[in-house]
Amino acid sequence: MIKQPEIKKPVVKQPVVKQLDSIYYVKDFTCEVDSLNAYLKTHIWDDIDKNLLSCFAAINNSMEVVGYYTLTTQTLSTNNSKSASVVFIGHLARDKKHRGTGLGEHLLIDALLRSYTLSKASIDSIGIVVDPIDAFVETLYAKYGFIKLHDSGKMFIPMNVVEQLI
Repeated sequence: MIKQPEIKKPVVKQPVVKQLDSIYYVKDFTCEVDSLNAYLKTHIWDDIDKNLLSCFAAINNSMEVVGYYTLTTQTLSTNNSKSASVVFIGHLARDKKHRGTGLGEHLLIDALLRSYTLSKASIDSIGIVVDPIDAFVETLYAKYGFIKLHDSGKMFIPMNVVEQLI
């Protein structure tokens, strides 16, 4: 009997992730959440101009944004009334046309890597915080080791766990 080769799912080449620039086309970006679409198309530049956050975008060969996320730093209060710096990943979204391609996870991994690099280079954060928009996204974050924070819908992953992931 001839052994059949294992059929593997083809690997989808992911778009390159770069810092958002005005040369990239955002008009046709559409994800499942209207507020994330509106934020990218109408509000993000105000926040970038005010240095409130950095935005990174997955860019296809046509210079279109097909996914994006934002990073900012925040202060997290600890149990012993001390505070610590964390990186906050916000507004993570991918275009509907890329559903099922792994782009959402690609963006998350890119965000984890950038957050870790930023922490080691300058801000010395204790971890990363996210605020999942729904149960599906919460499950994705949990898959990567994020845990729920008490008294909020936010989730946290310690930077030493991130170091092991990347």
